[in-house]
Amino acid sequence: MRPEARPKPKPQKNYIPSFPSSERRGITKPAPGSASRVSDKYSALSGTVAISQAEPPQPLELGRIEKAALFDNIKEEFRSRFDDFINSQFFEQQSAQSNVPQTPAGVRQLIKSHKLKEACSLIESLFNTRKTITPFITLPPHEWIDLSIKYISILRKLAKNKQAYEHVLALGELDSNQYCYESYPQFYNNLKGNFIPIELRVIEATVPRYVGQIETSLNQLYSLLGKLKADTTYSLLQKQVQVESNNETNTSDDLIELDPLRSPFKTNSVKKTPDQEKLFWEQVITFSIVEIHLSLKQYCVAISLLHQLTQTDPLNSNIYYLIGRIRLQMGMTQIAKQYFQKADELRPNQSGISLSSHLHQGFLCMNEGRYSDALNEFELVSEFDAHNIDAANNKSICYLQLERLSEAIATLEDLVVSDPYLLTHESVVHNLCALYDLQNETVWGKKEVIWEILSVIAPDAIDFAMLRLPQK
Repeated sequence: MRPEARPKPKPQKNYIPSFPSSERRGITKPAPGSASRVSDKYSALSGTVAISQAEPPQPLELGRIEKAALFDNIKEEFRSRFDDFINSQFFEQQSAQSNVPQTPAGVRQLIKSHKLKEACSLIESLFNTRKTITPFITLPPHEWIDLSIKYISILRKLAKNKQAYEHVLALGELDSNQYCYESYPQFYNNLKGNFIPIELRVIEATVPRYVGQIETSLNQLYSLLGKLKADTTYSLLQKQVQVESNNETNTSDDLIELDPLRSPFKTNSVKKTPDQEKLFWEQVITFSIVEIHLSLKQYCVAISLLHQLTQTDPLNSNIYYLIGRIRLQMGMTQIAKQYFQKADELRPNQSGISLSSHLHQGFLCMNEGRYSDALNEFELVSEFDAHNIDAANNKSICYLQLERLSEAIATLEDLVVSDPYLLTHESVVHNLCALYDLQNETVWGKKEVIWEILSVIAPDAIDFAMLRLPQK
């Protein structure tokens, strides 16, 4: 039964973490003469701030020739920082034209190479049409279903929500006979039951929200959650046949972050008991429901659902972190602190320092406008985890609010130079390019360097429009 939504509290003007689907709100700190404009767009469960795109700055007082020379010098200097990576053999291999077998194994290779559009095209070729599934002839049916999961996930990653929804509809009723082992004795001998994995059932319930059918998603998710809780025989979780993948574990999570189920409860491929598997999927479905309620500003309903999870999994620190973030978003700072503290007690760091604790302490400081203190917290996290995107993004925000634009830019540049594959995270590219726009037009050539690298290592990872490349 769906809980009733209580009247939503009015959030404070300055708040920190949110979820991907929640409305973007501005964080403002008036600063005389400051051109910075920031919004609190957060990546899923990361608290990562994204800087809003600024209006183009005023032209420098330089002549056209001098300005062009400075533009080129800055661009080449920035590119030189990636020399080792650009000259590496792996980069050259990635630059080569894709040449993969026209099979599910080829799809997996393309996904591993971040070539999502090519993977999508190959799947469509295997399906022989964009809207219906090829009859189960050349491959076992469960392998076609695995391709469908990847196909929908890629379409979601590429923001082709309507096409993803159409494919879900084309699958038809997942409990029909066409998805039963008994219908294909040539493949499954004496196996019985339905071979649809629960992952596809959750995706089927989640995708409608991305085409505006929020109520449909909520109803389907609540229904699926009820069925799962009542399933004492674990029939929804049965996987009698696994997809063949050259002895490699084959899941979307292992290949690339494709799954539209943005959940904090994802774990590695360690085999779980039936009870553990059931609890895991209850958490994933509940979080999908929570995300929708948060997008509707129904904070109390979301918190109520998360509290239900604490009854079945009281030692899961992720749940307490989520509740703390929602409370912080509602402006209840002291209550948020209590939940963060509870989560930290359940999840101590082996090195004696809780990175999550410092990360969330940084969020609290930002929420209170104490950017210098927040900066210290994020720097502690970076000291122990140099590639922590949450810490780097928020450090740049703190520098920006403290009117230290050059250091804000340097923070993100150092991050991507240390590992260029971090450019596949939209928040990093969005923030860095927005900071370039806040500086001046002579640094815009750095965007071209970012484009050059991304166009090879992950041409479909982000929307290149966010780079706002300078017009030639």
